[in-house]
Amino acid sequence: KYVFEGWAQKAGLLRNPAARGLLGSRLAKRMIPQRLATAIDLFSEPDKYRRYYRWFSYFRNEELQQMVRPDRLDFVSDRNFYREIIDAKKFKTNLDEMQYLDVKVWLPDNLLLRGDRMSMASGLEARVPFLDHRLVELSYRLPKSLKTKNNSGKFIIKKIAEKYLDKSIIYRKKVGFAVPVSSWFRNELKDFVFSHLTRSNSFCLEIFKRQTIETMLNDHINGDKDNHKKLWILLNLELWRDQFMSAN
Repeated sequence: KYVFEGWAQKAGLLRNPAARGLLGSRLAKRMIPQRLATAIDLFSEPDKYRRYYRWFSYFRNEELQQMVRPDRLDFVSDRNFYREIIDAKKFKTNLDEMQYLDVKVWLPDNLLLRGDRMSMASGLEARVPFLDHRLVELSYRLPKSLKTKNNSGKFIIKKIAEKYLDKSIIYRKKVGFAVPVSSWFRNELKDFVFSHLTRSNSFCLEIFKRQTIETMLNDHINGDKDNHKKLWILLNLELWRDQFMSAN
């Protein structure tokens, strides 16, 4: 996202409605990788605070407005707490703002939380040396050109690693820890997801329109759309209610 944000700024896409519309067209999205499609979709959002938020939001605010039942529109808020976090500081570049948001939100509420729980569950004592405050402070003083050099991240770390590892290892394609949730929701977990989100006492149906939820489910199961990320969010909301708010 850092590279895409910088590229969009440099190319002037965020200031060109015609270019944003062309890149955000359905045809363009079908011809490019999913990650790039996400980035291009965000180019249509000129407000940087909303754009930062949407990097990690699977639902647009406009989409939620359409999904929510008329009597529960209070569930959707225009408040963007990213703005509140950033406005408390003064940054020179968008890259600095995005990194600060990750340190304040994405790391403690996601990556570090997962890492701690998974390592502890396996009896491992994990460490995060790159989060030493002196290293973090140094990283903020580095020029932007070294952070996303050659349209790539981790430039300095990779150059240091060349002393110890073969370049084929350092510069190979990134491989994440992907989980086949999309396939599970079409096969093994299809009935589980469908029953939880459409049951008579569904928490999601207290907030969202039944037709919208069912369409989202059917489109995914039939392979018309890949809605697994949105369904994952809704399912987690449902299971959270069962776990912590159920009368039982």
